[in-house]
Amino acid sequence: MSKRKRLTLAEKINIINECEKTNESYRAAGEKFGVSKSLIGEILNEKEELRSLFAQNGNVLSKKRFAKTYNLSIDSLTYEWLCRARTQNIPISGPLIQEKALEISAEIVRRTKDYRLADFKASYGWLHKFRIRHKITYKTVSGEAGSVDQNKIASWKIILKDILKDYSARDIYNLDETGLFYKATSTKTMCLPEVDCSGVKVQKNRLTVMLCVNMSGDFEYPLVIGTAKNPHCFKGVNIKSLKFKWEHNKKAWMTQVIMNDFLINFDEKMRNNGRKVLLFMDNAGPHPDNLQLTNVKVIFLPPNTTSVSQPLDEGIIKNLKVHYRRRVLKHLLKSIDDNIQDNKPSKITLLEAIQ
Repeated sequence: MSKRKRLTLAEKINIINECEKTNESYRAAGEKFGVSKSLIGEILNEKEELRSLFAQNGNVLSKKRFAKTYNLSIDSLTYEWLCRARTQNIPISGPLIQEKALEISAEIVRRTKDYRLADFKASYGWLHKFRIRHKITYKTVSGEAGSVDQNKIASWKIILKDILKDYSARDIYNLDETGLFYKATSTKTMCLPEVDCSGVKVQKNRLTVMLCVNMSGDFEYPLVIGTAKNPHCFKGVNIKSLKFKWEHNKKAWMTQVIMNDFLINFDEKMRNNGRKVLLFMDNAGPHPDNLQLTNVKVIFLPPNTTSVSQPLDEGIIKNLKVHYRRRVLKHLLKSIDDNIQDNKPSKITLLEAIQ
């Protein structure tokens, strides 16, 4: 099969003018210009768009090569942005580069009104080629699964069937806490060739986030534990509108007092709704084993098995953090250019982290 002929924009305009003048068939026009009849049909179907493009740009390259020119612009603008960001020691991950490339392509479309880049995908393949072109490496800036007794797990599964038999999915809950270094960015960065890999000091500001979710996927409002009673960034904000509960102590840890308070309120809510529920949790120190509740039956998971027996540890908490980090990336993209100009590090406030 012969290779399809590539036409310039001017040649396509000439074909349109000739076909309108002679009104000949696609086949005859194809033979005259040395192209297939299907290509003639495509050109005539796009004649309004092509004429508009010709009026704006004159004799430029064909559609495919014209888009390629724009792709080179995306590449160079993304690389320039990466260079500026790294001069300020801002850690740059692959997803952050992809997000920036998409932002640049959208800006090109907005400015030029040429929508042929609207379907540009900053795919992993594009990122891989981008790294190869610019000799970019991925360097570190200077989950735990314990041994589980499989016999214990097998016995637990048998017991579990009997525990669950009288409860619907919406009345079976799991509760667990996780630590969140809410200001931390990636410990690795895309690095330019022959450039020292340095970064800003790792941000270790930590929150404890407690999640409570049922089998139907309904979450209770998260309980967030920090170190300040009234963080300055909360001033003038209606905390209840953010749909979370704030607690505090010196180390931002879960305590038995905080857990007791949550369980009592949770029990009252279930009682007011006329529901009897199961609540699975691990046997961590702050989790009380003698609290008298009327509508919540607390079941403790077998010790040293939570990596495989606790639903929240089977991907729910991980997904929460993945979504959180993605939003952090978007926040950084929004502010990173200003930070480069102002020579100021990007900051995430406690309120922004919770939002």
